[in-house]
Amino acid sequence: MISAVAYGIAGFAAFVVATTIYIHLVRKRSAPVPHILMLWLTLSAAVVAAVVGLEPRHGLVLATTNFFVYLFLGETLLFIYAASIGSISIRLLVTMHALEGVPESFERAMKRYSPGSFLDVRLDTLLAKGLLIERRGRYEITGRGRKWARGVAHLKRIFAVGAGG
Repeated sequence: MISAVAYGIAGFAAFVVATTIYIHLVRKRSAPVPHILMLWLTLSAAVVAAVVGLEPRHGLVLATTNFFVYLFLGETLLFIYAASIGSISIRLLVTMHALEGVPESFERAMKRYSPGSFLDVRLDTLLAKGLLIERRGRYEITGRGRKWARGVAHLKRIFAVGAGG
């Protein structure tokens, strides 16, 4: 029997390699998060199948353990990936880091990412997902947006998250 978590770690390594190949060779740019999620879920099934096929005596226990190891490591990577491509705050920090040593690096970075762009990106996302619509120069919440807002408000109450958080 291989180490108790080796399949999960090997599956995660395969996920990193597959994601890198997909981003750099197939798409040649950042891949949308749903594409990476599908790859992650597909490889999770491969991890379970490998454990069950190669370790029949301990299949269920090892499959469960390695499945969760794989999911945890993959979720960590997915969080970092999504934050790095979707967060304007992180883009600002990375730009400032790249400009480190240059006079007024913050001011130069802010020219690229103005305060208005922070809001514009979020509004564009809400519009694209159909959570808001723009009508006569005003933003209005859609039925889908109301459902999401109710769900989030409910979760905030459950987890005791304060206003705006």
